[in-house]
Parts: sequence; structure tokens; C-alpha cells
Amino acid sequence: MGKNCPFCGAEMPEEANFCLTCFSMCTVPEATGTGTVFKRKKMIFQPKDRRWAERLVAAVLTLVLMVGTALSSFTSFREIPVSAQSPDATAAEQNGETGGEEIQQQPTTDPTGDATTQETGDVPHLLSPTGGLFSKIPGLESITGTPTLTEPGNVGTQTGTSFDTQQKPDSTGGGSSADKDDENPTEFGGNTVAEPDEPTPTEPEYDNFEYMSYDSKNDKITLIKYKGNSKKVLVPAVIDGKPVARIEEDTFSDNSNIQEIIFESNPAQTFLWLDSGCMTNLTELKTVRMPDADLGIYTRFAINCRKLADIDIDNSQYRFEDGALYYWSSRRWELCYYAPACKNETLTVASWCAGIDGACNLDENPYLKRIVLHKNVTMFPSNYKINDALEEVYVEPGNANGFSVDGVLFYKNNNGVYTGSLYPPSKKDKSFVMPENVTMNVYRYYCPYLEEIWIPASSRVNAPDTLYFRRCFTNLKVIHLQKGHSYEAECKSTFTGKTEMY
Repeated sequence: MGKNCPFCGAEMPEEANFCLTCFSMCTVPEATGTGTVFKRKKMIFQPKDRRWAERLVAAVLTLVLMVGTALSSFTSFREIPVSAQSPDATAAEQNGETGGEEIQQQPTTDPTGDATTQETGDVPHLLSPTGGLFSKIPGLESITGTPTLTEPGNVGTQTGTSFDTQQKPDSTGGGSSADKDDENPTEFGGNTVAEPDEPTPTEPEYDNFEYMSYDSKNDKITLIKYKGNSKKVLVPAVIDGKPVARIEEDTFSDNSNIQEIIFESNPAQTFLWLDSGCMTNLTELKTVRMPDADLGIYTRFAINCRKLADIDIDNSQYRFEDGALYYWSSRRWELCYYAPACKNETLTVASWCAGIDGACNLDENPYLKRIVLHKNVTMFPSNYKINDALEEVYVEPGNANGFSVDGVLFYKNNNGVYTGSLYPPSKKDKSFVMPENVTMNVYRYYCPYLEEIWIPASSRVNAPDTLYFRRCFTNLKVIHLQKGHSYEAECKSTFTGKTEMY
């Protein structure tokens, strides 16, 4: 059973002491000599003030909503990359409307607190206090604004959300993925957050190399196998206090992840040998950075590394120019290695170079079409190691050791006799007239274009069977022999094409 409010008469529950109609607090009845009297305590609101109370409640709710909205906006603001929060940023940039331009974020300091920063291209680099090797540090700033360094290979996996400073090139060649905001919108104002490239390592991969003693003194080390899978490998200069003195054959081999091999420089490493084939079948290798030490690089140190385009080297005995690695042999400069991914169609041997080492890997380059040799060259390319795309070899007139005829090379042996030659595999001419008093070597490659050849009586072909059975000139139809040539009888009885005397 209920009761009535003593002040407004509204019905109230029996146990209630507060009237929801007149907002009055009702005390327990007091007994007096004249009867029972209800005592009104301080009323919160009079009935006539109900509208004002409702407005106050609405205002409080509105304030709560405004505070919540402000906190949400502040959190979103903290998620914008640092450079977008700068005083110079436009309102459009702070709202994420950058028009597709990449937002660059600069590292502020290194862990020591006294390193300087330097920007190279589009990627910030962190220089060590000693001025040594630098590191690319994508994702240096976290959303909390606290500088955090990520471990190599774990960039972008730190706690919270990180922002990359390097954009991944678009696979269509149309610029970085940041230029595709409309096609790839993200929660960060339309800017695409690209996967970072693997940063340049700051620590050598000591645990990923197998090695053995360099010699019986056991004071130097030879590396014999790389077991890791990094894209960028930093090769240690010293292991267990002993300098690395040699990189053995197949140390780096059959690895499709390696894109760059960087040799650490350390004063303790006084010399380093790179054996022939120490880098073999590295299908993605593009760059090799040599150390600051005395070097011995074998001619074919890298074999079947068809994407290798750049050899970074600063050494008094070596020079790398226009895809060619030159070596000073204590007597002369020699072209000893040619980058397989160099896309120059013409190789012009430097004027200060004596020529091309016969073991040079020209056969690995699919782009080379023309070789130009100056008049002082004494070393000539070998037909054993020539590429299929070569169309012409030109020797400057006046060379005492070699000459060229219609793009075909002839050169002297150690006895001063012209027994060396190189017939370019892609020479397009259908006929060729050999010069007098030479021997032509044609059995190491195939040329499908030549159909007729003229051979003077004073000249020879090394292993003439290669002509008769078309082992070199696969479309040869006519052999013209000068009268009195010793090949006449054999050629007429063996060659299945036509033999003509002139």
C-alpha cells in the first residue's frame, strides 16, 4: 500500500522518502502535541523549476559528449605521421589529403643520443657517431612519439602502429604506391603505408657463416659457407678476434634471396681474397660493396649472378666504371670483370687499360653488342668467353698487335703470329672474306647468319671440320677457296654444301 506526498499530494511508494513529482525530500513524521507533522527537508527543485532542471541535465549530457569527441580527435591526431603535425603543414595535409605525395618521417636521434642524421634520396640514413656504416631506419617513430628502433628483419612489427619512411615502388612502373591513394585508400588519410625494404644491416651475421682456419698459423679465417637468407648480407671482417682473409668458392651459392652483399671494413683486416666462384647462382644479387682492405679478386669471383650491376669499390688496385671492373696487375690495368646486368650496348675499353683479360665473363652479359679497343691494347677478348649478342669488334687503326675486318677481330700470339680471332656470334652479314696470313678460330660458338666465306691460300681455319659440318656457321652454304689451297680436296669430299675455287 502506498502513501501520498505531504507537500504536493502525489502518490508515493510506502518505503520512498523522495517525491519524484515535486522533488521534495520527506522526513519521517514527527509526533507533536497537536498531531503528526511531516517536516520538509531542503527541496532539490520546486515543481515550477522542472523545465530548468531538464535543461541542466541536457547541458551536462552535451558536455559529456563534447569531451568524448575531443578525446577521440586527439587520439586520431596522434596517429598522423610526425611531419604532418608540423606547424608548416597545410590543413589538407593534417586531414590526410596529401594528393598522393609521400609523407617522409625523419629520425631524431640514434640510441647514443649524439649521432647526426643525413638524408640521401628519399630514405633517411642514420650515421654512426664514428662516421662508419650507416643504417636505414624505417618506422623509427611509433604512434606514441617515442623513438623506437626495430630489429633488422622485423621492421613494422613493433608494438602499436609504425609508419614506414620508404615507399615501395609500384609494380606497374607508375611511381610509388603512395601515388595511388584513390585506388588504395587506408585509414591514414589516404596515404598507402608500404612494406619497408630490408634496412642496411648494422651488425655482421656472425652466426650465419661457416669458416675454417686460413692457414697453419691459425690467426686468420676463411669463410666457406653462408647459411642465412637475408636480402642484404653484412659479411664480418673479424670473427672471434681473427680477421677474415679469404672467401672460398661457393661461400655464397644457390640463394635466391640475396640482393646485396656488403663487406664490413675493419682496420684489423689487412687483406681479403675473393676466390673464383665465391658468389655463384645468386639470381637476385644486384650490388656488391667491397671492404676497405687490400683485395685479391679472382676474375670470375661471381658466376651466374645475372642481375649484378654495381660493384662499389674504393681501392688503389681496382676501378669500376661503366659496368667494367679494372684491375692493376703491378704492370698494367686489365678489364677483369664485366657486370652481367650492365645494359650498355657498347663497351669502350678505357684508354689507360691494356685490354680485356681472356677469362673475363663477357659471355654472361646479354646486352653487349659492340666492343671498341684503342690502338695501344695488347690484351684481346677471347672467343671462349663471349656473349651471344655481340655483333662487332672494332680495333682502332695503328694497333701493332691486332686489327679488325668488318667487325671480326684478329690478333697476334706470343710469337707474333695472327692466330687469335673472334667472329661475333650475332654478326648479321651473310658473307665474309678472310684477310691474308691469319688463322681463324670459330669452333666455340654458333653464328646462324653467315652463308658464304672466302679463304685465301695463306690463311687457315683452326679445326676446319667446324666449317665442313657447320658446327659454328649453322647456315653455311658455300666455301670459296683460293686456288692452290691445301683444303681443296678435303673440303670437296667432306663439306655437304658447295665448294668453289677462285
